[in-house]
Amino acid sequence: MRGKAFIRALVGAAVLWGAVGGSSVGSAQEGEAMVKGVELAQGELILGLAGYDGAPLPERWLVLVGKPGPGGALREVPFAGGKAGVGRAIESSAGQDLPHLPIDPASLKVSASEAHTIAAARRAGSGVRWATVHYHLRVRDEGAEPVWLLTFVNRAQVKVGLVYLSARTGEILRESWPQNDPGPATHRSLDSGKVSAR
Repeated sequence: MRGKAFIRALVGAAVLWGAVGGSSVGSAQEGEAMVKGVELAQGELILGLAGYDGAPLPERWLVLVGKPGPGGALREVPFAGGKAGVGRAIESSAGQDLPHLPIDPASLKVSASEAHTIAAARRAGSGVRWATVHYHLRVRDEGAEPVWLLTFVNRAQVKVGLVYLSARTGEILRESWPQNDPGPATHRSLDSGKVSAR
């Protein structure tokens, strides 16, 4: 079954590089639990990953699965403590930017924890303070590499920084730290809207 082989490869890569965190379950057991917990329908692939409130890694991850291409049916499956929850169908609304391209597990060379280390080091000692981090992994363009988006938020859940980095090379592709921007608040550039694995 191609779908199960794909998710085994993706989850294996995620576990191997530390992308599944916050559990007392060992990496191998966590990976096995995730593989058994996700049932992909024929033609479904992994389109995105999301984790919220990481300190430094989230205790719960969401895996977005679906058929590649715009307008395909999507499902979101949660993982916490080594167990998959019940997936739910995602309805896209007009103008919503949902992933529609599959993530190739062979291209994942940078884990969530490595992405956090790289991104956090960019502003170490700069005065930017955050309480937690939200993680998202997706492919934006056909043939492009998967990209980690790390959103740094303060205790009031206000975004204080965004870092986009390659999940293949660890290179920072774009960043925004408006707290350090000397311009007025109305001119500070910080992406709007909550971004998720969706």
